[in-house]
Amino acid sequence: MLSTCTKLKDLDGGKHIYKYIKEGIVEPNLILENALIDIFAACGETQGVFDNMKTRDMISWTSIVTRFANIGQIDLARKYSNQMPKRDYVSWTAMIDGYLGMNCFIEALTLFREMQMSNVKPNEFTMVSILTACAYLGALKLEKWVKTYIDKNSITNDIYFCWENALIDMYFKWGNVGKAKHIFKEMH
Repeated sequence: MLSTCTKLKDLDGGKHIYKYIKEGIVEPNLILENALIDIFAACGETQGVFDNMKTRDMISWTSIVTRFANIGQIDLARKYSNQMPKRDYVSWTAMIDGYLGMNCFIEALTLFREMQMSNVKPNEFTMVSILTACAYLGALKLEKWVKTYIDKNSITNDIYFCWENALIDMYFKWGNVGKAKHIFKEMH
């Protein structure tokens, strides 16, 4: 039922279930509470589910960071991100994407650097986000470093099509039409 509420953005259904938890009718557990965070996040609501949780895991923390980033409360998202006991590539990428969503491209790249210094290996989604930040900043030299980083660290290219699109977008934005066309031709 909770996944349906999330998909349908049924905030009333989520609040109804949360009411049962608060009244002691339904016993809370980590899976249920994480699902409730997802419902409220999907609806752009800020409820007290996270703050009232007895136990939190990586999913709980990442969900709350994503929720605040998605509703434009990037400072609050960063506050929760900084409080995480441990961060994985998903939580780092959620915060990086939050910065991208707010057009804070330098902050996204700075956070990526922090991620590297924390010895957390990014995945292909992280790298597409970094290429996107490079595109908006016109950081062509940094793009070359990113591509080298991807190759050197054997980051899978399961979504190479997305990388190529990010590269094409970046080159067109900054007037290097020849390079953009070259990448496009290599796609076929």
